Amino acid sequence: MDEFKRDFENRNSDESLNRDMQGEASGEPEHTAKVEMNDTPSIQENTPSRAQAKIEFQQEGSEPEETAERSETSYTYSGSALGDNAREVFEQSDNKTDGGYQSSPYSSQAYNNGYNYVHSNQNARSGLYNEHISSKPEKKEKKRLRYVAAMLAAAVLNLAVLGGAFALGHSFGSGGDESNKTTLSQQLKTDTSSGNTEGAANTVSTGDTMDTTQIAKNVGPAVVGIKSAVTGQYSLFGGYTTSEAQGSGIILSADGYIVTNNHVVENASSVTVQLNTGSEYTAEIIGTDEQTDLAVIKITPQEELTVAVLGDSTQVEVGETAIAIGNPMGLEFFGSVTQGIVSAVNRTVTVDNRTMNLIQTDAAINSGNSGGALINSKGEVIGINTVKVSTSGVEGMGFAIPISDAKPIISDLLEYGYVKGRPVIGVSTRDITEYMTMQYGWPQGAQIMSVTSENARNAGLQQGDIIVKIDGQEVKSGSDLTEYKDTKSPGDTVSLEVYKYATGSTETVSVVLSEQTPE
Repeated sequence: MDEFKRDFENRNSDESLNRDMQGEASGEPEHTAKVEMNDTPSIQENTPSRAQAKIEFQQEGSEPEETAERSETSYTYSGSALGDNAREVFEQSDNKTDGGYQSSPYSSQAYNNGYNYVHSNQNARSGLYNEHISSKPEKKEKKRLRYVAAMLAAAVLNLAVLGGAFALGHSFGSGGDESNKTTLSQQLKTDTSSGNTEGAANTVSTGDTMDTTQIAKNVGPAVVGIKSAVTGQYSLFGGYTTSEAQGSGIILSADGYIVTNNHVVENASSVTVQLNTGSEYTAEIIGTDEQTDLAVIKITPQEELTVAVLGDSTQVEVGETAIAIGNPMGLEFFGSVTQGIVSAVNRTVTVDNRTMNLIQTDAAINSGNSGGALINSKGEVIGINTVKVSTSGVEGMGFAIPISDAKPIISDLLEYGYVKGRPVIGVSTRDITEYMTMQYGWPQGAQIMSVTSENARNAGLQQGDIIVKIDGQEVKSGSDLTEYKDTKSPGDTVSLEVYKYATGSTETVSVVLSEQTPE
């Protein structure tokens, strides 16, 4: 039995390492997720040798728990109803690896943790998802804000051993009537105000100010519930697990196009949409964009749909009425309405190395609200709810993607299945923390965990190399690299100053940026 246990633990460690080191499948360069260490080295007075640093880099992990209070704020999406912990993969951490644009079920660490630790539906429903028994003392809560996704990913976990192979990924299909899709895409691309009213059988905004009761009655039916099934491998027996995530969505057209958050349908093997009538339809994923956390799905309705009117978020003012409609805590509380005000506009938050400009509101946004509507007093959608603050003692801080920012993204997702014109370097990275700098003598920067494009390989970039400058600008983290890269276009050339992991020398290389495309 002891031999079997050791073998099982070793196999789990190897699988976890492979997942951490595999990088992203689609070439999104710097999107990162947390890496956790099982074997944490002690800090030595002398800098370890390069050989020791190499061994540590090849192990799974990061630095030991910090006891000092951090000053930075970390953000995550605001998830589905039954599993807040499941999406807390974006939990505050300086040490991160790639976590996006992968077709593998292991691209989300939250899912991995759930698969490893949850062994029954009862545990998941009891809030034990993403937890495990530990003999370590509880660490003190750090005084910092934490943001979680309004869609609780992988909330209900069903263990099942399935035969045969199973591949995960997004389906970028036709999604029905191509002419309707093209028309809707063009409307979103050119319209800056009401967006999608043309041809809609039952739109919901009159252009006049409405009270909350009218808005709930008129706009409520345009907000749907979404259930996503995610299948992943269960390491003990080599079978598969199925988990369910729940969120919200907004109806864009009478023929069934719906916008939601990417994290609501991320890595889903199947998606089901529930209307306010109680009817359920299987949905097709038309396109997703992890960078903006947006996705478009499609149903084929057998009934008339109420279509939301998309407003103009550039005209939103602080202090005006804001109403959130969605499914907090899952479909059990379908169509819940909360009211508040717009607390701030153009609020910059960083989620998983991605900087987002969001609308802040004190209208309650809870788990399950992700993808739901933030509405003004005219009944127009001004934002897509996505993020909330989960830190204890903090209330009334929710965030939504401005609808005017979302429209061109939605348009591209409808037309191409992805957002065109996005540049990528072709690497996935993790941040080099102060601990790692002190322990190994590495410079601060973005360490390459995988090389995913031919251009990056041709430039000589390798796993373990640390990018310290881009076009002469210092790179302290993956966020710095991403922000600068996003100012460029595919085909542009950037100069990277790189600390070579293999030799300890510093080199300057040129990389031609590729276009980010889905696999």
